[in-house]
Amino acid sequence: MKRVSAGKQRGKGMSYCGHCGKMVEEGSKFCNNCGAPVSVETNEGPQGQPTGNDFDRTRPLYNDGAPGYGQASGGYMPGGQGPNSYMAEGPQPPKKKKKTALVVTLVSLLVVAAAVAAILIIVVFNPEKKLKQYVEERDWTEADALYEKSFQGKSREDKADELFEEAVDLLEEEYEDGLMDASTARRHLKDIEDFWDDRSVEKLLEKIDRQEAEKEIVGTWRLTRIEAAGVTMDIDEFLVISGMEGTTNEMELKKNGTFSMEMVGERGSGTWERKGAGIVLTDEAGDSVEATYEGGELSMDLEGVVMIFVK
Repeated sequence: MKRVSAGKQRGKGMSYCGHCGKMVEEGSKFCNNCGAPVSVETNEGPQGQPTGNDFDRTRPLYNDGAPGYGQASGGYMPGGQGPNSYMAEGPQPPKKKKKTALVVTLVSLLVVAAAVAAILIIVVFNPEKKLKQYVEERDWTEADALYEKSFQGKSREDKADELFEEAVDLLEEEYEDGLMDASTARRHLKDIEDFWDDRSVEKLLEKIDRQEAEKEIVGTWRLTRIEAAGVTMDIDEFLVISGMEGTTNEMELKKNGTFSMEMVGERGSGTWERKGAGIVLTDEAGDSVEATYEGGELSMDLEGVVMIFVK
């Protein structure tokens, strides 16, 4: 083994410190700048040249143009610093990790905020959902206000139409099934009709009126008195005078639109239908007669003789 200058350049009379990279006089054992030894032990090759990687010993230091490699520190060392001063600083704080953790936290908060905002929009501020709720609750005042503000004349108006159509269909079902009386059904339909102009509401109102009138008409009607020439006579009195005591004088109006009657021993049948405030009866021969409905009574004029029926 032979001690030679670690930074000695072949063919030149100068060398460099292996620790700080400063130039030192040839033959000096210590660096005039940092005081570090400048001689290292090395093996010589066959021609007396040091082995190893010359590139490592001539690579520039950080922040210094002079060549050299910090062997004691295991890598590059800042120019002008010895190994002890560099190591004395201790480990650096994980600034990058703290920054990354903060970014992740902020991103997470943004994601949560976006999710909460989406839920609020869907649940609270979704006009279709709110309108559906009002329709199901049959709160027509709120439905009217929301429909005018967020639906009428807008692209989503079709959605509102679907909800109102379903509401009208449900009212019809409940009325037909006897789950809702006519007055309640009319009230709901009138409230809807105030802000939603659709033929379906009008048709259902007409149907309810017709069926309610039919309910009043359908049934068995008994002849109670007769009026003729300005004289009103009770039917029992009339039958005694006419010698027809014990005869049946009734008319049955059926829900299917047909009727049958028995008057002073005579029978007949035919069809009936609503007309204005009364009905029209048509017998099997095609002859028709009108009967007026008023005050719970049906009155029928047959050639000047008015017969009055009650249920």
